[in-house]
Amino acid sequence: MAKPKSTARADVRDTQRAWLRQIVRDTGKSLTQIAAEAHVSHTTLTRFDRPEYAGTLNTLTVQQIAEAMGVEPPKGINPAETPVRRMGPQRDAEPFAANDETDPHGAVKALIGNRPGAAPFRMKTRALELRGYLVGDVLIVDVNAMPREGDIVCAQVYDFAGNAETVMRVYEKLVLTAATLDPELQKPLFVDGERVAVMGVVTDLVRTRSR
Repeated sequence: MAKPKSTARADVRDTQRAWLRQIVRDTGKSLTQIAAEAHVSHTTLTRFDRPEYAGTLNTLTVQQIAEAMGVEPPKGINPAETPVRRMGPQRDAEPFAANDETDPHGAVKALIGNRPGAAPFRMKTRALELRGYLVGDVLIVDVNAMPREGDIVCAQVYDFAGNAETVMRVYEKLVLTAATLDPELQKPLFVDGERVAVMGVVTDLVRTRSR
């Protein structure tokens, strides 16, 4: 007999928490340090560690932590149980894997270099078209930089189940706005550190010539 969804979700959450706490013990790193190295918002992990939090880590976050820490993902969890939820037009960007095929001139690799906390993302929407950032551009995000008014930032937007989506927006005094003519992307987002959390500041842009 299959477990109720609520019970199965609780099992996933408990397994993920035990896995994450084991990483903290083994590495001696804080959740904030782990989040920075995995290129996720620190609130994704700190809020997840609270006993009252009812969400789970999505598959992408788990994979990023595992790769950054050099560990295996939690055992016994079917990725289908912790899906990456889609939020339509708010999914502005996705992590960019730089290799010889995707980064033929090595520009992304060169910009990242040995910079701690530098993470590349590829734009998927027109959210920043009026600021010159186009679909397909690779944006380098510095997760250690503090945003200033007018900066382009990378943020995470959470739904009520704790699933997060990555957005690229203009930072204006704790409000994130799009720079686009697309009406579906124009709703402002208020940075509260809970539902909307700034992950880092965009410092560089790489654009490959269209063939």
